[in-house]
Amino acid sequence: MALIFDSDQEKAYTINCNSVITAGAGSGKTSVLTERFLWLLHNKKALVDEILTLTFTRRAAAEMYERIYRRLKVAGETHSSRELGRFDRAQISTLDSFCSQIVRNSCHLFGLPENFDFDEERVKELAEETSFNFLLSHLEDPALSELITIMGFERVQHNILSDIAVNHLHLGADFDFIDMYARQQDFLIRKSIQLLAQWENLKAQLSALEHPSKALAENKEELKRLDSLKSLLDEERYNELAQLLGGLGLNKRGGGKNREILQMKDIVDQLRETAGLLTEVGTLLANKHILKGFLSLLESFQLQYDREKRNRALLDFADLSQLAVAALLKNKALRSYYKKKFRYIMIDEFQDNNQLQKDLLYLLAEKQDLLGSAIPQARDLEEDKLFFVGDEKQSIYRFRGADVSVFKGLSRELAAQSREPAVALNTNYRSEPGLIAFFNRIFRNIMGDAVFDFEADFQELRACNRKLPLKSEIRLLYKPYLSEKEDSPFYNNQESEGFRIAQYLVEAVDKKKLQVRDEEGLRPAEFNDFALLLRSTTHQKIYERIFRLFDIPYTAVSVRSLFLEAPIYDFYQLLQLAIYPEDRLAYGALLRSPLVNISDDTLVALLSLNREPFTGIDDLNPEIEERHKLDLGRELWLLARDNADRISISALFDLLWQSSGYRYFILAEPRNHNFLEYYTYLLSFAQKADQRGENLAQFLDFLRQNLGSHEKQEEPEISENKNPGVQILTIHRAKGLEFPIVILADMGNMGVGGSPVSRAYYFLSDHGFTLNLGKKNYFAMIGEQDSRSRENAELKRLLYVALTRASHHLILSGVHHSRNRTSPNNHLNMLLHGTGSLQEPAAAREEKEDYLFSIELIDNVSREEYRSRLEEGKRLQQRPRLAELDNIYSSTTAISRSFLQRDFNVSFFNDLNFKRLPAGRGKKLPELLIDPVLKQERLDNIFGSLTHYLIEQEFLQAETASATLQLLKEQIPPEYYHQFIEQGLLLKDKFLDSELGSLARQSVIRKTEFPFVYFLDDRDVYISGQVDLYFESGNQAYIIDFKSGKKYFPGEYSAQLGLYKLALSQLTDKEIFCYLFLLRSGESISADNHIDWQVWLLQELNANRPRL
Repeated sequence: MALIFDSDQEKAYTINCNSVITAGAGSGKTSVLTERFLWLLHNKKALVDEILTLTFTRRAAAEMYERIYRRLKVAGETHSSRELGRFDRAQISTLDSFCSQIVRNSCHLFGLPENFDFDEERVKELAEETSFNFLLSHLEDPALSELITIMGFERVQHNILSDIAVNHLHLGADFDFIDMYARQQDFLIRKSIQLLAQWENLKAQLSALEHPSKALAENKEELKRLDSLKSLLDEERYNELAQLLGGLGLNKRGGGKNREILQMKDIVDQLRETAGLLTEVGTLLANKHILKGFLSLLESFQLQYDREKRNRALLDFADLSQLAVAALLKNKALRSYYKKKFRYIMIDEFQDNNQLQKDLLYLLAEKQDLLGSAIPQARDLEEDKLFFVGDEKQSIYRFRGADVSVFKGLSRELAAQSREPAVALNTNYRSEPGLIAFFNRIFRNIMGDAVFDFEADFQELRACNRKLPLKSEIRLLYKPYLSEKEDSPFYNNQESEGFRIAQYLVEAVDKKKLQVRDEEGLRPAEFNDFALLLRSTTHQKIYERIFRLFDIPYTAVSVRSLFLEAPIYDFYQLLQLAIYPEDRLAYGALLRSPLVNISDDTLVALLSLNREPFTGIDDLNPEIEERHKLDLGRELWLLARDNADRISISALFDLLWQSSGYRYFILAEPRNHNFLEYYTYLLSFAQKADQRGENLAQFLDFLRQNLGSHEKQEEPEISENKNPGVQILTIHRAKGLEFPIVILADMGNMGVGGSPVSRAYYFLSDHGFTLNLGKKNYFAMIGEQDSRSRENAELKRLLYVALTRASHHLILSGVHHSRNRTSPNNHLNMLLHGTGSLQEPAAAREEKEDYLFSIELIDNVSREEYRSRLEEGKRLQQRPRLAELDNIYSSTTAISRSFLQRDFNVSFFNDLNFKRLPAGRGKKLPELLIDPVLKQERLDNIFGSLTHYLIEQEFLQAETASATLQLLKEQIPPEYYHQFIEQGLLLKDKFLDSELGSLARQSVIRKTEFPFVYFLDDRDVYISGQVDLYFESGNQAYIIDFKSGKKYFPGEYSAQLGLYKLALSQLTDKEIFCYLFLLRSGESISADNHIDWQVWLLQELNANRPRL
């Protein structure tokens, strides 16, 4: 049956020139691409293998292949029917797969074998490994040593070297770091001269003013004080210049509307701005030794990382793109081959690509009679070869290198060469008219007219002519800001939000409140009509837990909670016992798991025998049912043990899953149905381990490291969900999908880290790499402004993608708290701006022609209400016999793992010691003005870190100040920041004014945040820790541990101080004095010198050393 296309769609698929088709959400772009393929076959008489079709994901490629094939089957036209028989030759693939094909044909050009591996995750691991080894081998480098002092080893490794390697150091694209440094210095010197000239001009303008005001006279005197600026610049005394400008004392006093006073104020503003920029330029010039040394090190690191990649034949997508472009430029015969092979090229979702991919496609579309040595211009392309489809409003993969400005520039370039007008597909066939009216209303305000190329221009969507008899419901569930107290009877914001969403879901389904349309007409919405979308998976586990509480079926596409749930633990214990039969804890856990499921009485009796797994059963004479369970358990264990080294990990896991009946156990309880998909995820992890050549022991190491963690894992490719229930997935995973009802939850989420965090380095297209040294820095300022602007632009596009997944109704949900109320970096505030609502709106109801928009306030959920719901959910579960079980388990010996722990932190032993201290209320220390805020906002730890930072800065040189302050600042509510600083400085002065503080200031050798590792050779044990302050004075060494808390319990930190002293005694021959310094009271408490801490430590290891 022929498809019906609107006029814009028809113009798009029949266009006769290189073109970019802008395809809005729900506009049928996949159908247009499919029809374009058939049109090329029918009208241009192309062959299926002469059309290159490229997509962004494998899923999209598979869908495209299937759609084109189905259309060909019913086309009926002779040529198309003939090509159906050749369809297996069609090149429909992802861009990375096609790049891989090009590179494999040119491996000899790059010193790579044809069987190189393409693995993004392994490349990241290689970057971490190479950066770590590189740092260890260059620790003596002065510039690196200073950089590590400023930022710390881990930040230099992970946030600088490893990050640069993954995102910038690609095969075939080497940087000239020496030239980069020279260009940076040349620019900075020219910029400083320009700013100084600007300063002198402004100074002259202010000096020419003659008004007799006191403020003007003071400003003129202040400018005279800064007459030495030029000489400081000429003599390269940049630190003095920054210090001089830092004390700039210009003022804007004076009222009225006198022309000269107004001029003065305007000039003062400009002088302040110029002084700030001059300070930032001067800071970079003052630190040029670090920058020069760092860029020189990057030169060496680039060579080492490049060598490791080639040696291991390991590439990522950026390498493939870079090498594919290089191959086509160098190998002109290969380029000519591909140019002739493909008459037409179609590219889907091009907004998610970048300059490299554009260059690649331009090379393939170059005119046949040209074979230039550079990337061709738009005028050098075949006239009707390229057909791009995309939507700048849906570019959301910046973290993968996508650059929306490339898509916009491409549109302009091709339009300038085109014979036909550009085509835009703006009719949305997915969403109801009411939703489309709402989208147009809010995104007109949110996106507006783009100012920068990296921002999306908003084009309004048009609705098609279908309607529901009921209006689309658009509801905002909103929780206004309320301070959360430690002793609050209510659950936190996220749980209250999740609770209300769950209530709404149950009400909507049970009471048939919402209608949706399917092939048979209108019907009430069911759970599987809903999708809950999240910006990130940070709070996903909360929604999952509450959905289980309400018996809401769901499927979580992300694996965030995989390692928190029972299935992973159950199979981990089985596999662990298969290769470590002496592991008593694994044995006990397996016996009690659903895989065996014996009673507590039998479990304790069996473990008390202390025998090999599943032996001694006859001695117990268990009941028939228990005997049957144990026999089945033994068969399963033997199956795992005997196959552990015979078959692959994935085959073993699949065998055990099928043989154990675990699937049927899950199916028996509806609230566990979401666990069915865990099989897919676990199998995927096992398959990846097989691909890496790991054995079962190594795979268990991976599982063990992640058990109990809700850290996000790499998400495996899974088939489209077929399970009933609400789908929970990120906005990124929802791209390309549609759902009858979308719930966009956690809209107040601020992203990773809670707010945009300053980067450790920036890469600027005009200047290259620059470091963020924690002080005002011209390049870092430009980089941070650019980064935040781009992040905000993409956040708007992410909101657009999220909302346009909905076809019938839209539920929005968010919470305001102290850190997100005024930030532009969250979807909640964007939505409120888009709707024209107040910053903290009240409940409201607004009825439009096609939709109903309402705001409902979320109430706090009391702990009592939560418990009540929990008890209702357990109504079918039998309560355990707690008193009886206590008697049973208290009479048996403890069981433990078989792996002795080797690595400890000092805090582990300090906690052991503290628990043995007699109970007491502790000594209350002096209160601070900031205490009510600390309690209300739960920021005691942040305040403690800030105070440590302020003390640390006292002992660092000005130019090596830490970047920590910015990270701390972003976690403190803006209205309290200055109060935090003031109170932190008060505590800092308490120490500096003390006898210990005086000694520390006079010391030449001192270290702050001093890390150490203490090795007990005879026990093969490492103990690590970090000393707040270490300094030496004469023949004595001092260790200071700062505490800013409100209470002190005598003996609370005695073990910590003792172990500090023990560890550092290995590093110095000086007499060591160790003190706990209570910052609130100014007291210093000496370590307990009556205990032999080495003997104490050995005793604790004998008694408490954990097994893993």
